[in-house]
Amino acid sequence: PKRFDEKDLKEIYRKFFNVVLNCLKFYKEFEPKRVKSNFSAKEVLNQWILSRTQFLIKKVEKFLENFQATEAAREIENFVIEDLSRWYIRVSKEKFYQKKKEYLLTLKEVLLSLAKILAPFLPFLAETLWQEIQKKGSVHLESFPKIKKRFLKEKIEKEMEKTREIVSLGLKRRKEAQIKVRQPLAELKIFGVSLKKDFVEIIKKELNVKKVSFEKGKFDVFLDTKITPELKKEGIFREILRQIQDMRKRLSLKKENKIKVFFEAPKEIQKVIKDFEKNLKKRAIIEKIEFKKPKKFSLLRKIKIDKKEASVYIL
Repeated sequence: PKRFDEKDLKEIYRKFFNVVLNCLKFYKEFEPKRVKSNFSAKEVLNQWILSRTQFLIKKVEKFLENFQATEAAREIENFVIEDLSRWYIRVSKEKFYQKKKEYLLTLKEVLLSLAKILAPFLPFLAETLWQEIQKKGSVHLESFPKIKKRFLKEKIEKEMEKTREIVSLGLKRRKEAQIKVRQPLAELKIFGVSLKKDFVEIIKKELNVKKVSFEKGKFDVFLDTKITPELKKEGIFREILRQIQDMRKRLSLKKENKIKVFFEAPKEIQKVIKDFEKNLKKRAIIEKIEFKKPKKFSLLRKIKIDKKEASVYIL
């Protein structure tokens, strides 16, 4: 058996702490001034994470009753890292930027439940969560959370599990074909299962495909890897958008900070930028786009797109 390693334990704690605090930081970025306590989740991602939270409460409570603290801790870690951070927050990020209140209320509900669940394990972290969100009382004066039956959605949990499996397989197919996710593709064919529209939309977004179709047969996926000129142009646009969004992040710009962007780029790249200019301005919060080297700038990045070099300046 593997010997106990304090370094490994510290690394697990550090990773877990960081993920929890990043989830909190994400919530605080969008935190509304007034929040109603009762709400109903209509969107499938919200229904799913709320149901997963109830499942976590049930599992942790059972483990603690049987004095299985290590198993309970593993269950919490898996929920926070895999369900909450890597799936729910990452997949629904755009909805938060669109100021969809239901998502904020859902995340608040989940984080407060998590604070109560964490209280016996990590008292200081649990109290930090509670104070930052609830802003009154103490998590240690609260009871362990009770399961809210109205949030239990077993069918949605099963369908989301299948959705995640399909996305994982689709990403594997992209890797095999050496095509990055930023490059849109025409179609994904899914064999052996069918899913409702809400789950199909998640698959389309996660795998960056225009169409999802279902076929009879043994469970598997087929990805159409043919890249048409139109799809190629969209892939170039997405790469440019990603680079500018990353530059905004480097400059610690907020959503309300508009920028001016200057490009030194080959004609083919310039054409793509012009074709997608409206979309680029909206999504990267750009006030003005010009094709020249500016006299002054806040950040410069040299990039390579489709084997062509370009310079991007932000002011």
